[in-house]
Amino acid sequence: MEACIAFAPEVGIGADEFVFAWDESPSCREIARAEKRGPTPAGYGIHATAAVVFLAGFVGKIAADVVTALIKEQAVRIIKETFVEKRESDPEFEVFPVKRPDGRRIFVVKEKS
Repeated sequence: MEACIAFAPEVGIGADEFVFAWDESPSCREIARAEKRGPTPAGYGIHATAAVVFLAGFVGKIAADVVTALIKEQAVRIIKETFVEKRESDPEFEVFPVKRPDGRRIFVVKEKS
């Protein structure tokens, strides 16, 4: 199984920093490895300005809720470490899974509206 994570630009998290944070966490590495690939891949319906990360090599079947929680945990960690001096408060954001008709799963990370 493979999943894609798309970070909306306003969240302020880049693909490289997320891959590093994910792979640094033992609980995340246990279920899948994170990787950055070239330009935004066609067929996923993701805006070209989004930071895109792929999770590959899942160990067994992992519930979308578990992956969503781990993505949010790492995103919060990155935001707290990166924006301590730049923002008055952490941005409110949400992570939600979208299952495409072809079976591919995309986890979208965007600011709450």
